[in-house]
Amino acid sequence: MKKKKFKGSRNQIALEQVNIIEVLDNLGIRYRTSGKDVSSDWIGTSCPFCGDNQYHLGLCLKSPVFSCWKCGTVGNILKYLAAELKSFSKAAKILECSVPREMRLYVSSEKERAVEVVLPKTATYKPRKEHIEFIKSRRFDLDELSDKLNLMFTFEDPDWGTRIIFPIMRGYKLLTFTSVDVMPDPDIKYRHLKDELSVLGIKETLFGLDRTNKKICILTEGLFDCLRLGDGAIASFGTKLTDSQIMILSKFQRVIVCMDGDEAGREGAKVVSAKLAPFCDVTVIDLPDGIDPDTLSESEVEEIRNA
Repeated sequence: MKKKKFKGSRNQIALEQVNIIEVLDNLGIRYRTSGKDVSSDWIGTSCPFCGDNQYHLGLCLKSPVFSCWKCGTVGNILKYLAAELKSFSKAAKILECSVPREMRLYVSSEKERAVEVVLPKTATYKPRKEHIEFIKSRRFDLDELSDKLNLMFTFEDPDWGTRIIFPIMRGYKLLTFTSVDVMPDPDIKYRHLKDELSVLGIKETLFGLDRTNKKICILTEGLFDCLRLGDGAIASFGTKLTDSQIMILSKFQRVIVCMDGDEAGREGAKVVSAKLAPFCDVTVIDLPDGIDPDTLSESEVEEIRNA
């Protein structure tokens, strides 16, 4: 009898991109996020290997691994879920479906990507005067942005200069980052981490996805446009969207497109709305000439959010 090899192997499933809490919630598996036996960045659940039901099996939220602190069994989340469900194929299918579609596209491609993003060596969470003044000039509160976005800062870095680093996350996973130079008259104002150094390239994802309700979003082209419109807004980093970005947007029930009030912005809005129309409800906000979302007043922002 020939043995059949299951194709959904560890190498074909991007386990690092699985939201394990979401998987447990969908399966009705109980877990703890805190307690004396639960470490930071871990959750505790029952162990299917030794039968312990006191939440001694720890699942890591930052990497796809587990460890039972009672029986000592260790492994990846596929091994854990296969034991929990008593079916390797069922566990593999569930985890495969839990990987965001854009990450499945990445796994199946031949593009070289990093396993983990390395931040600039000088990056720190402590801003300097230059960072504070720049954010203030853009009408934002730096403390509020830092708490919400986990911002980092560089100062006279040999590679990055004096910049604000904006992480792009998926759950607990850092996919890539973008940055803005806060010094006057910079050569390159906005600079993204290179694709080959990213887990996912800047144009294969969208900034702000973690701050949407997964049903409605406001699409903007720029970083500060997105921030001005608040939670629920996302940025595509340009008017021309990639197939990966269109794929992400197609999962929303409704997309409000709000690009800059210029020829490029209007053409970009026209193209993206045509591509999304078969999948979701699309509303296009046509801003006046020379106006972009970052310059809007609070009342104008509220009007767009209620469109």
